[in-house]
Amino acid sequence: MAGMGRAEAGDGGVDVDALAAAGLIEPGAPGALERLGLLQHLAARGATIDQMVAAARSDRLTALAADLVMFPDLERITVEAAAELLRMDVDRLRRVRLAIGLPLDGDDPTPLTTGDLETLAAFELGAAVFGDAATLQYSRVIGSAAARLAEAAVQLFNHEAGPRLASENASEVERAKASEDAIEALQVVPDVFRTLLMQHTLLAIRRSSLEQIDDDYESVHAAVGFVDLVGSTAWAQELSPAELGRALVEFETAAFDAACRHGGRVVKLIGDEAMFAAPDPYAACHIGLELCALVEVHPILPSARGGVACGPVTARDGDYFGSVVNLASRTVHVAEPSTMVITDVVAQVLDGRSHPWQVEALPPTEIRGFAELQTLHLLRHR
Repeated sequence: MAGMGRAEAGDGGVDVDALAAAGLIEPGAPGALERLGLLQHLAARGATIDQMVAAARSDRLTALAADLVMFPDLERITVEAAAELLRMDVDRLRRVRLAIGLPLDGDDPTPLTTGDLETLAAFELGAAVFGDAATLQYSRVIGSAAARLAEAAVQLFNHEAGPRLASENASEVERAKASEDAIEALQVVPDVFRTLLMQHTLLAIRRSSLEQIDDDYESVHAAVGFVDLVGSTAWAQELSPAELGRALVEFETAAFDAACRHGGRVVKLIGDEAMFAAPDPYAACHIGLELCALVEVHPILPSARGGVACGPVTARDGDYFGSVVNLASRTVHVAEPSTMVITDVVAQVLDGRSHPWQVEALPPTEIRGFAELQTLHLLRHR
């Protein structure tokens, strides 16, 4: 069809006949003038009619503006061509792409571009050192982290810019420009993330040097803790989605701050529960009780309670697994609000050190999933 290449953009105008022939605009229809403004803007950004048609088909014409900022010179490449350039088997290439969360097939495939060649080449370098299986698993961790960062960025725009644009009754071109501004602001993230990755790697090495690593190199001795919000199901029903979101963000912030202050880290957040780890049980108890205390004085959050266990855990992909982790998680439900329950091993560590807490022995306790009764202790501020 004539005019299906680059949209002619001169003096802010485009070939309206070509746009109409492509089904992008219906002259004289309601909203046609606003749509024309968006199409003119996209054409000025370098969009082709083919790109506009593809974006309109998936109802993301406004979002095309952001795509053009992220990939101004998007050069697609076939899977076969990429495999040939990298001297890589096609099936292997597809496996790597799936591992990092970017499918090449299906209903919503992501484009393979020349820029992806660097990522694929990096996988081969890693595989030469650590082997395919381990490098694929690490690639999944990187892909998962990148996906979460991307989702957080989109949610940030939707939560902050979305209401403002709606209240201003923004036009399509104004929404497109807002998306462009947001993407341009995010251009600094890769450089910031590179620096943060190196700094966090240094911290991880330091923490690892404090952990006892077993001979199988799969297990380490660490303290693991959990803190959850008491009665959170009923509490959440009393709040609006916006209020709940803000409250949980403040809970997460308090968890990260407490863990960082005492040399540990938040392993993951599971809704209303934070899992954290520290090389030392004393530090883990500080983290848990400090978080409980911060939650206690919060004007919206309900009370919190926690549990800490210590011993050999399986360390994998930045997470921890095993019976010690399960025990720490399940002792939380024995704790009273604003207190923590600790295992006997943790209590023995505290017994040999000066600390500001009161430790009370509990009767032998049955814990789901454990055959024997557990010797536990209640930990609270004096």
